[in-house]
Amino acid sequence: MSNKEQHVPSLELSKKLYELGVRKKSVFYWAKLYSDEYEIVQDGELISDAPIDYYSVGKNDYPAYLASELGEMLPLWCNIETWDANFKYHGYYKKEKSFFDDNVSNLIAKMLIWLIEQGHVKVEDTNNA
Repeated sequence: MSNKEQHVPSLELSKKLYELGVRKKSVFYWAKLYSDEYEIVQDGELISDAPIDYYSVGKNDYPAYLASELGEMLPLWCNIETWDANFKYHGYYKKEKSFFDDNVSNLIAKMLIWLIEQGHVKVEDTNNA
């Protein structure tokens, strides 16, 4: 995993958020390139070392939200904390449901997906956050 990928959710979690209807604009995107592989892009430019001639956000691309962007979509009653010295993150919803991950963006994405699927958060609220 590149350093850049540590700041956004995985491609799979980003796809799941998109499938659930989360469409808020993001600074970064998982972009499907000519090679059919996905890379992280920002403002039309590739962030990784892979070559690219031209890029614009397309239908096969998914917002790759930063932790701060995802955090704005969470209800106030969700908490995130560092779990241990190895920087594992712990997030919980009203102490009813816990989530763990070593990538804080993955953690928040998992929380948000669960909250949407359980009906605790409405998709339109995430897009207006």
